[in-house]
Amino acid sequence: LIVAPLVNTLGLGRSYFIGCLSQVAQNVLYGFGTSTWHYYATVCVTSPVRALPQVALKTVTMQCAVKAGMAQGELQGALSNLQTVCRIVAPLVWPNIFAWGSKVGRPQLLYFSAAAANLLQLQLSTVIGRSESMSRRKGGAAALPSNATEGGDSMSGSGSRNGHASGSA
Repeated sequence: LIVAPLVNTLGLGRSYFIGCLSQVAQNVLYGFGTSTWHYYATVCVTSPVRALPQVALKTVTMQCAVKAGMAQGELQGALSNLQTVCRIVAPLVWPNIFAWGSKVGRPQLLYFSAAAANLLQLQLSTVIGRSESMSRRKGGAAALPSNATEGGDSMSGSGSRNGHASGSA
């Protein structure tokens, strides 16, 4: 409802960047929350744009896969496998961070760690987006579809005005 028009207006790169920053903001605000209403207020403020990174990444990934001749089912299977690995690793990492933070009297450390992970994700994707852009400028084979990158890099924050969201959240 909100995501598709935002992605179409801002472009994929900017949508991804804004969505990642909203995830960082939400985790930082959770970390500083001292009352129940703080958490509800944080969700109301940051949730409308939290889905932007997923939509932007899926759109760019799908466009690249189609251009490379990969079947949609093959791509979905690869993404599903990656999500499965994350679902196995996350319960091993996050509870231990929470337990350690609670042990030292700082249970909110979990949220600050999540914000740091979101910043790392944003930084990595920005670096990857810039390297893709450099490859395209030098005539490399790692080019993204032109409709995903018109007007700027796909993931570096300069975004496309013509990128279209394939779904909404």
